[in-house]
Amino acid sequence: MLRQLKVIAGASVADYRIGKGGVVEVVDGHAPEAIKAVASVRHSISVDASCRKTVRTELRLLDEVRALEVLGKYLRLWEREQEPGD
Repeated sequence: MLRQLKVIAGASVADYRIGKGGVVEVVDGHAPEAIKAVASVRHSISVDASCRKTVRTELRLLDEVRALEVLGKYLRLWEREQEPGD
């Protein structure tokens, strides 16, 4: 679980490319498990007046801030010091 949270927290859209057929791929040099940080992929195809086809791919990553919050809680980075009498 910690490894996956680390992957999500460190993910960037620069870690991915869109391959043939709109398949999302991890860029060379990045860990293959980086694909686990992808929340969704959406494809849309449009054709303009001159019959040119445009394929648009939208890539959404899992919530990096939430992953950092969970990691911080696990590592007890967010604990406040207790005052006497609290």
